[in-house]
Amino acid sequence: MRELKSLPSSIAIDTGPLLLPITREPGWDKIRRLLVMHERGVVTLHVGLFNISELSYAMYRLGFDEDRALKYSILVSERLNVIKDVQYATWMSKIRIRSYEHGYNIPWGDISSAAVALSLDIPVVALDEDKHFNYIALLGSELGRTIRIIRVVRDLKV
Repeated sequence: MRELKSLPSSIAIDTGPLLLPITREPGWDKIRRLLVMHERGVVTLHVGLFNISELSYAMYRLGFDEDRALKYSILVSERLNVIKDVQYATWMSKIRIRSYEHGYNIPWGDISSAAVALSLDIPVVALDEDKHFNYIALLGSELGRTIRIIRVVRDLKV
């Protein structure tokens, strides 16, 4: 992830990075600082409506009980700017259709956060190892848009 001080003022965030503060996996401190920057008004974080649902499900699959998974998802939905408009849904559809045409199996959550980034013309924060965003970047260029991806490198300390 680029130095936090040089980040744009508005950023989309994928589900994977939102899990890091809960799992305490490498890179969690970077995301925690990003969330604090959002709380202080230094940056605005945007998340897709579908990512909120995915967050609950992912936490449950990781072994968290349903109550804790739902509470964290509710907290995220209350604190971050949740995108759920027609433009977001349209970009989700465009990415999904194009990925189907190419035979890419891109998870809906990645499509959702990419749709937020494309609909608002902002970068998206994704895990470094999430290779689906490489395909999404190709699809975005086919659709006439560049998707900027800020990678959270989890094996390096900030």
